[in-house]
Amino acid sequence: MAIKTEHLFHKEFLRMSALLSAVCLFMVGIYSEKVEAQEVIVNMSVNKTKINKRVLKSIFRMQLLTWPDGTPIKVFVLPGKNSTHVSFSKTVLNTLPHSLQRNRDKLVFSGTGESPVIVKSEEEMLKRIATTRGAIGYVANIEKKTKIKVLHVY
Repeated sequence: MAIKTEHLFHKEFLRMSALLSAVCLFMVGIYSEKVEAQEVIVNMSVNKTKINKRVLKSIFRMQLLTWPDGTPIKVFVLPGKNSTHVSFSKTVLNTLPHSLQRNRDKLVFSGTGESPVIVKSEEEMLKRIATTRGAIGYVANIEKKTKIKVLHVY
């Protein structure tokens, strides 16, 4: 009887160990998402060097439409599934990408707002920001030689 009990205990121990290992691997997969550096970039016409996170979130939700000097804000974003977009939404804006999109969609469908311009790549983002007055966007990293400004987010 003792051998049978020991055998059942051993089987249960192995089953629980496998389950715990699977849970640990799952959690590592969730939290090991590649965290990229994030740079908020604006056209040289924007008269700012830093921006509050709350204001930035309002801009990317398409709720704040003009800069303090009255210049219209033109928002550029990467596609929703792009890793830089996901990382930017989560780490800089502290929101999930689908939540950000849902807020924008409400404004667009109600007729009170417009969608941001979706660009295909970070290279296109850099070009469009550099050539569009009042533009704002983001990239994972930026070289210092570009003709755009990086805003400090606080």
